[in-house]
Amino acid sequence: MSPNITRPNPAIPLTPPTLPPPGASSNAQEIIRQLLGLTRSNIASKLKLVKRIPLGGEVWEPEGLVRLAGSSPEEERFWISAGEYTQPTIKYPDGEWRDGSDRQNGAGFAHFLVFDGNGKRVGDWVVSETGDGEYHNGGVEFDGRWIWGCLAEYRPGGRASVIRVDVERLEVERVCRVGDHLGGVVRDGRRLVTLNWGGRKGRVWDLGKVGKRDEQSVMKEEGGFDVPEEVVTNPSHWIDYQDCKFLGEYEGRSVMLCSGIATLGDGVEVGGLAIVDTRSLVPVWEVPFMLRTDDGKRVLMTKNPMDVGVVDGRVRLWFAPEEGRGAVYVFEVGEGA
Repeated sequence: MSPNITRPNPAIPLTPPTLPPPGASSNAQEIIRQLLGLTRSNIASKLKLVKRIPLGGEVWEPEGLVRLAGSSPEEERFWISAGEYTQPTIKYPDGEWRDGSDRQNGAGFAHFLVFDGNGKRVGDWVVSETGDGEYHNGGVEFDGRWIWGCLAEYRPGGRASVIRVDVERLEVERVCRVGDHLGGVVRDGRRLVTLNWGGRKGRVWDLGKVGKRDEQSVMKEEGGFDVPEEVVTNPSHWIDYQDCKFLGEYEGRSVMLCSGIATLGDGVEVGGLAIVDTRSLVPVWEVPFMLRTDDGKRVLMTKNPMDVGVVDGRVRLWFAPEEGRGAVYVFEVGEGA
């Protein structure tokens, strides 16, 4: 079936001329070194906004962000996973939970939006069908060949599928199915690590076992869920992770960078970044990041998606926090960090 994609100018490609290596894992040691220099007391002076890139058109609720580096802004691409919601979720009365969730599923569509490095919209790919229960498109990861992501019901619990996306052939493959919400995924060699609602629980998957199931088996409506190699409870209650990127090895651990927010009592919101062990979910570094957008929305930078890489020797972070109409905010770690 042909992809349901809108391209203002089909002559403009959706990827750079050559797919780049993953920006995070290919620069892992330098990223870790510079990020470890950020602390609660110096992050405001060391992590500086260097560019704001307005995005053309509606972005709905952005959830995941992958930057595909190019030799120029015209060749650079931002792939953003997003959810368009046409029917809201409804909380069960009196704080009731049913079958592992506190609300009824809503309805909507899962999108992959593609922009160039100037924010020009070059593609809008709808990857769910009308009536699909799994319409929430979560955090994403690029491994140099595929974008890995999650399509899920938009509620705690529920059901979800891990997908991988061929960005050149425009094909989506469902890899495994889970009886829980999935909001993020990273690829660690032959393993996948998925995170559920708020990143409260992690699952580790062996790609050699889950990557061979046929589409009809994965798409069974009732049951038929895959079994992970491990299930780990997140020991940190600092922030709920929104998007994560695999880095590599640090002091004998396999680690990823995660960003996110938490809403505390009386509506107080906090944002932050964390380098996290992919197997135990134990953070090896955490720092608050409380900067907000300066328009009327006043959104925490870490509310929605994030990517990380190195440009001209300095670590850069890309955030797309705003719903509706928004921008990519580019931050750089300054010298001395």
